[in-house]
Amino acid sequence: MIDTETQSLSPRLLVVDDDKIMRTLVIRGLTDAGFTEIREAEDGLAAKAYLTEHTIDLVITDMMMPGLNGLELIRWAKQHSPEIVWILFSSLGTFDAAVEAIHLGAFDFLAKPPNLKELEISIRNALAQQQLVAEKESLHRSLEQRVLQLEGLCRILGDQAEQI
Repeated sequence: MIDTETQSLSPRLLVVDDDKIMRTLVIRGLTDAGFTEIREAEDGLAAKAYLTEHTIDLVITDMMMPGLNGLELIRWAKQHSPEIVWILFSSLGTFDAAVEAIHLGAFDFLAKPPNLKELEISIRNALAQQQLVAEKESLHRSLEQRVLQLEGLCRILGDQAEQI
């Protein structure tokens, strides 16, 4: 589970794009927005290797890259790092690609080059949603435990009622 306190202070981001200029632009914009834990990968294969070794909260990836594209990277990560939140961007901007990205679990799909303010808002919204989901799961587990406790007490009271 994600440490939401650490995440809100310093979420771990990975920027994946085969275009060095685009990576630099995005990283500079995110740094200016106050994000400090930003890593980069030059393509999907490098990102896959990085994700195998490190914990990341959110990945911002280009859709079209040689070797392993953004959608293929998400498909791989669903099996290996399902807790990661995804934001994709592409110069293609096709509706079908966006639908497939969202279907795979991406939080957002932005046109390339991304508007840095929109990207910042999308990242903050994605992380907030991730935190809400984690809190919901925690509350659900707590509720399940409480129900089990109450069921046990009901059995005890039922047994005592029969004895009386």
